[in-house]
Amino acid sequence: MHAVTDQIMSIRSSPAYAADRNAALPLSRQSRAFRFSTRGWVEFVILGYLVLTRSFAYIGFAPANIFISEIALGCLILFRSRALDWFFVNRSRDFAFKELRWGATIYLLHGGFAISWAIWLGYDLIDILRMAGFHYYVVYLPFGLWLGMQYPDLLVSLVKKLAWITAIYGTLYVLFLNRMSWITVPGAPWIQLFGQPGSGGIVMLGLLSLGLAQKMWPHLLAATFVFFGIQMRAEWLGGIAGCAILFALGVQRRLMIIALIAGTLLLATAYAFDLKMDGPQGRDGEISVRGIVARVIAPIDPDAASDMTGSDFSTFKGTVDWRTYWWDQIWKQINENDSDAAYFLGMGYAYPISDLGAYGTGGIRTPHNIFFYALGYHGWVGVVVFWLMQGLILYTLWRVYRQTGQAFGIVFVVICTSMGLFGNFFETPYGAIPYYLVVGICAAPLANRWVQSHYVPGVATPHRDLVQKKE
Repeated sequence: MHAVTDQIMSIRSSPAYAADRNAALPLSRQSRAFRFSTRGWVEFVILGYLVLTRSFAYIGFAPANIFISEIALGCLILFRSRALDWFFVNRSRDFAFKELRWGATIYLLHGGFAISWAIWLGYDLIDILRMAGFHYYVVYLPFGLWLGMQYPDLLVSLVKKLAWITAIYGTLYVLFLNRMSWITVPGAPWIQLFGQPGSGGIVMLGLLSLGLAQKMWPHLLAATFVFFGIQMRAEWLGGIAGCAILFALGVQRRLMIIALIAGTLLLATAYAFDLKMDGPQGRDGEISVRGIVARVIAPIDPDAASDMTGSDFSTFKGTVDWRTYWWDQIWKQINENDSDAAYFLGMGYAYPISDLGAYGTGGIRTPHNIFFYALGYHGWVGVVVFWLMQGLILYTLWRVYRQTGQAFGIVFVVICTSMGLFGNFFETPYGAIPYYLVVGICAAPLANRWVQSHYVPGVATPHRDLVQKKE
C-alpha cells in the first residue's frame, strides 16, 4: 500500500506526467488557473460537508431556499458541463465507467419519473423539488471522476486535509464547541454554527487504507477520539466494519493488530480509573469506556446501561422504538396497501410520511433509514433502483482495488451505507454530495489506460505507471 501511495504522491512531480498533461490538452494560463480553482472549490465543498455537516449545508440564501448544494452544482454544470457530456454521451467501447453511467442514467430517469408521479398525486411542487436531491445529487459523480482523472494525487491530498481539520475542529467540538448552541448560522437561527463533525471514521479508514497512518499517527489518534466522542452508533458500526474489511483484504494488518493491543490496554486503564468526560450537547451520556458500552447495549437493555453509568438511558431505548415503529408503519403502508401503484411507485415525494410515525415525528421528512426512505416515497421500484446504483458503485470500486490495491473506496461506501441505514445520509446534501464526489475520485484510476488513447474534454492524461494490474 505504501508503494501505491508513494506513486500517487509523486505523480505531480513526475516529468512523464507533466509531458502527458501538456500533450493531452494544451491550456492557457487562464484556463489552468481556473482548473486549480475548480479543484479547490470541490475540495472546499467536500471538506465542508464532511466536517460541518448540517451547518455547512445551510450556507446560502435561506429566504430563496438556495444553499451551497445548489450553488456548487450550478457552478460545476455552468463551467464544467463537458464533463457531463463525456460521462453520459460518450459511447466508446473502451469507456471505463459503463456500469456507473448506466446506473446513474437509470437513477436520474427514475428521479424524473418520481417527480412527475408526485406532481400527478397533487403534492406541492416546491416541496417536491426540495426533496428531489435524493436523485439529482448523483450528478456530482461525473465531476468527481473528472477531478480524480485530472489530479491523481487528489484523494491523498483530500484525506490529509480532512485529517488535519478533523484533528483540530473535531477535537475542539467534542471538548467545548458543541455547547455553543447560541451561535447560529446567519439566516438560519435554528441551526447551530458549529456543526457536528461526521468525518472521524472516514479519516481513520482513509489514513489506514492509504498507508498514511504511521506518518500521521497523531491525526489518527485525534480522529479516533472524535469518532468515539461524537457517539454515533451508526458511524461506530460502519467504522468497525470498514476496519474488519481492510484487515480481511490484508491492508495494514500489522498496524491494526498493534493498534488493537494498544487500544485495549488504554481502554482497560481508562475503565480501571473510571476516566470520563461529558458527552456533546444533545447526544447525552458521557465519553468513557462504560459510556460507550452502555450506549451500545441501551437499545436492548436500558436498565443495565443505566446501572453501568448511573445515567438514565431510557431515552436511547425510546429512540430505537420511535424508529422501528415508524419503519413498521411504512412497511405496512406500502405492502398492505390495496393500491398496486403505491406498492411499486410509493407514496411520492412530499408525502407527509411523518404522519405514519409515533410521537416526535411531526414535520420530519426522513425515517432515518435509507431503505424505508426509498420504500415509503418510491415503492419497491425505488428501492431496487437505489440499491442497483450502490451495487454498481461498489462493483466499480472493487475493480479499482483489484487493479491498484487501493481499498479506501470500498470502506468509504461501507461506512456511508451504515450511516445511511441508521440515519439521514443519502437523502441529505451533507451526506450524498461528498459521497458521490469522493466515490468518483476513488473510481478515477480505472480510466488510466483509457485516457491514454482517447480525448477527454478538459482532462489531462494521468501518468501511465499510476495504475497497473496486480501481478
